[in-house]
Amino acid sequence: MRHSAIILPLLAMLQGCATVTVGAVQEVSVRTDDGAPAACVLRNGAGEWAVGRTPGAALVHGSLRPLAVSCRGADGSRGYAEARSRLNLPTVGNLAFGGPPGALLDASTGAASAYDPVVTVHMSR
Repeated sequence: MRHSAIILPLLAMLQGCATVTVGAVQEVSVRTDDGAPAACVLRNGAGEWAVGRTPGAALVHGSLRPLAVSCRGADGSRGYAEARSRLNLPTVGNLAFGGPPGALLDASTGAASAYDPVVTVHMSR
């Protein structure tokens, strides 16, 4: 009985770890509001990724910073969008049940945050 009093809280903490449950990489799809193809670059505090032609997707590393998306169309049009970073639910669980160590691990790996899965970029000349 005494062992279960120790093991059950430990299991609860592991279930809340975003590094384990959701990972640090997320697919983000990019499209333009006019539907025309464009080449885009995605940037955040963890790196830079390219989408060669929209609609398309990139695997991005999580960051607590916003994801900046800049695009350029074949016709010379340009566009910019920004996706805000939000806390993953498992990280919130870490804060509530596991305390700072798990949340710090999630933040250091990029697993603490997530972006909307689709970013639409407004293009203009």
